[in-house]
Parts: sequence; C-alpha cells; structure tokens
Amino acid sequence: MKILTILSHPNLENSRVNKALKQAVENKNIVFNNLYEKYKDFNIDVKAEQELLLQYEKIIFQFPIYWYSCPPLLKKYFDDVFAYGFAYGSKTKALSKKDFAFCISFGDAKESFLENGKIAFSVDEILTPFKALCKFTDANYKGYFAVFKATHGLDDKELNNNCEDYKVFINNFIK
Repeated sequence: MKILTILSHPNLENSRVNKALKQAVENKNIVFNNLYEKYKDFNIDVKAEQELLLQYEKIIFQFPIYWYSCPPLLKKYFDDVFAYGFAYGSKTKALSKKDFAFCISFGDAKESFLENGKIAFSVDEILTPFKALCKFTDANYKGYFAVFKATHGLDDKELNNNCEDYKVFINNFIK
C-alpha cells in the first residue's frame, strides 16, 4: 500500500531534520507531494490536489511546527483543498475513512511540552486543530511522529535514531 506524504517545509533543502526524515523513508511505498516546491507562488491547484488525495487511503502531513501551528502554505492548503463539497458537506465527504497521520518537528526539547515545562502544553494539545480537522472531515486520526530539538541541540546520533524510529512509525501506519 502506498502512502501520500504532504510535505510542507518552506526551506527543505536547508532543513536538517525534515530533509533527513524524508530521505529515511523515501521508497516505493511513499509518494511525496512537496507543497513549497510545487506552489512557490501559493497558487494551489485545488482540483489537482483533491484528485491526488482521492488516490490514497493513507496520508501523512509532514511539517515543522511554527508558533504552535503549521507553515502558512499548509494552512492555505487546508483552507483551499479541504473545501465544502469535497472534504465536508451534506453530499460529499471525500476524505471519509482515510487514515491521516502527522510527522512534525519541534525546535524545543520534549521536556518543554510537559505540564511543568516551559511551554506547558502537551504535543497532543498543540495538535488539537489537526485532530479536529480529521474529525470534521471524518478521516481517521492515526497519531503523530514527533522530533524534538530540531533547532536546538539535536545531535547526529539522535537524528539518526529519529529517522530509524520514523521508519517503524511508517511500517506501523501501513498495517
């Protein structure tokens, strides 16, 4: 079974973490749809994107967390592509029962997202809008894979371990 990954990183070539995650799982089972590569002008081909989503039952959204949300092009993608009459509405729910998962990276350490951490909101709390998106479109929320310290102290060994863990996440998501 093939997986569609909607990749949304404004500068993937200079991204140490998201580029490594992508390279770790590049194989015949994953098709990457790099939004920032395709839509530098933010002019999304809505029909083409909707048709692409229809071809897959398992979809991963990969992006860095920016100010506790997604990059601007991914937000626009959700606004434009997940339109009434396609993703929701009385007659059509084209994304119904599709499996959605999220691959996200955070600049801060994991400890920052504990109740007594400096952020004091959990990853699950931060992902609430994305879980709500799944519920509203009747897609199946299948969890997330997170990398921490992406911009503050992630060493090469930890990054390699994260890449290996991401392969396991993908294998479990395929099942």
